[in-house]
Amino acid sequence: MLVSASRNAAFIFLACLMTYLAGKDANWDLLNYHLYIAHAWEHTKYLTDFMGAGPNSYFNPLGYLPFYWMVMAGWHSLAIGLLMGAFHGLGLIILWAICEQFLFRGQAQARLLSTVSVLLAASSPVFAGVVGGTFLEPTLTVFVLASLWLTGLGCERGAPGKSLVLILGGGLLMGLATGLKLTNIVFVAAMGLSLLFVMEMRFKALATPTVFSIGVIVGYLMVNGWWAYQLYQEFGNPFFPFFNEIFQSPDFSTAKLDHDRFKPASPLDVLTLPFRMAYFHSWIYVENNAPDIRPALLVMFGFALAAKTLIAKARENGSFTIRKNPARNMVFAFFACSTALWLWTTGNGRYALPILMLVGPLLTLAIYKTTANVKHTSILVSVVLVLQLLHAGSAGNPRWTSTEWTPLWFKSTIPSRLRDNPHAYLSLGTSRSNSVVAPFLHPQSTFVSLTGGTYAFRPDGPGSERIHQVIKLHKDHLRMLVTIPPGRRPSENGAFNILDMSLAPWALKIRRSDCEFLDVALAPDNHLPETLGKRFQDKSSNIPLLSCALEASEGEDEETLLERRRLTLVFDRIEKSCPLLFSPRGWHLTKQVTGWQRTYLQSDIVVYARKGRLSLSKYNFGPFDVDMGSIEEWESNRSKFVCERLLRHW
Repeated sequence: MLVSASRNAAFIFLACLMTYLAGKDANWDLLNYHLYIAHAWEHTKYLTDFMGAGPNSYFNPLGYLPFYWMVMAGWHSLAIGLLMGAFHGLGLIILWAICEQFLFRGQAQARLLSTVSVLLAASSPVFAGVVGGTFLEPTLTVFVLASLWLTGLGCERGAPGKSLVLILGGGLLMGLATGLKLTNIVFVAAMGLSLLFVMEMRFKALATPTVFSIGVIVGYLMVNGWWAYQLYQEFGNPFFPFFNEIFQSPDFSTAKLDHDRFKPASPLDVLTLPFRMAYFHSWIYVENNAPDIRPALLVMFGFALAAKTLIAKARENGSFTIRKNPARNMVFAFFACSTALWLWTTGNGRYALPILMLVGPLLTLAIYKTTANVKHTSILVSVVLVLQLLHAGSAGNPRWTSTEWTPLWFKSTIPSRLRDNPHAYLSLGTSRSNSVVAPFLHPQSTFVSLTGGTYAFRPDGPGSERIHQVIKLHKDHLRMLVTIPPGRRPSENGAFNILDMSLAPWALKIRRSDCEFLDVALAPDNHLPETLGKRFQDKSSNIPLLSCALEASEGEDEETLLERRRLTLVFDRIEKSCPLLFSPRGWHLTKQVTGWQRTYLQSDIVVYARKGRLSLSKYNFGPFDVDMGSIEEWESNRSKFVCERLLRHW
């Protein structure tokens, strides 16, 4: 018992140490919606705000509440990070149990092999990048791995009653994970398929997946049933704004949202992915640079083991049979099915964190079965671990963005009249929604995000009625909110004119005599000590904001309206000719200083109309400035643009 407690404490300490070394999390999602949706739930803002943090505003808020409450209570940022890191460390403890009880049971030095397996799992750059941070994935990975463990135990128990109780518990945990974030539904499907694969039990086969399914449904409804019902009551879509092609809510586009950011474009992409994951390049399987050599080694040792097994069977003239080890076979099946479903649905590495954690134990097992020697396995796994740490460490801090630990996670500087009085804020985001400031303003303030990184609402399109209602209801307390470059202030004839162009379609303009500067800081004074310069990435972590009062305007002039009508027809034709790239259709056409643009949420593409020509850029990660021909060519149906998925060079 003492050894077990010491081992578990060591795994918790490891997760906390990784949290401390990675620094305070300042990822894009945190600055865009993690803090906002918990704040919005606490103040019932889904009834008053609209898209306060963009389409992600309506995720289930429960998973984000602990972080939000600790931040608003003024806890030291390191205390918050270590507490979350300690919980994430539970995943390492559960993974050790899976290794010791399922994968290496009955093997010599099973505990040693389990320990090195967990260390190899923890070396995943994705885990290292999110441990102790604000992403839900490491928290929900604890639930997924615990579900795998309980279900595996259920598959091995002799008494049907006890087995079903364990499997019900496994289903319940998987339902909780899925209810808190729907991306975990791939693990529900994978577990169901895995149970069908190992249904050699002493009671009726259908009882196993049935009981597991009941647990999933109960767990899901416990944490998300009430939230789905509220969304359905308000918007007519229990998953709003997603799956709106099914529910047809008038408040969002009815086009299917199917992000292709990381999805493989071809079978070759699938086959090469384990090797491409080792590259020093961002946007391969996660947004940041997260090189990982373990998947490639798992493939190579897996093939070596398969070849060794086939040769041995050929020499014995025997047939290949699967050994009756239900729990271990279920882990294999779960890993394979999860990987296939993950690649088919998103390909986003954060959503595959349980899979990436299991790579460590499965690689250790493959090495052990290939060498058939504990000592050789320990040496090889140790070498792999060192190489992995050196390789991944060469890419720098595994966090998307991080800063040093500070007394407060956020330090806000808010003018007293904005802090003490409610206003309605129309946010004009360029790369994010600006909603991170919402918890530090008056709690009765209203937030509407007109534009963000990959969306822009149009005054006559889906959702416009709600936006017009906010404008009408708060016309005397209406303000614009926008991020401004650090150290820069809008000039009378510069940035203000650009902002007015964005507001003109809504018949609004800035009252330039009533502007206030706000700031939400994560790093102190936007500076880092020189010795920490390589350890933390402070880019975009501090958010200087400008808020100006708004008043009615005459809207866009006749020349601008004529050009908008002309280009709207052109953009509509582009979308109709190539729905593969340009979806959802019909977003707002935004006027810029040098031209016009429209963004596409599904593919992260921005299309520009400038100087008589059209071009596209893949938002954030390229390819950039792909020429699409002239506007006249599109108007006269002479365009030679080929509609095909954009190739990635990594």
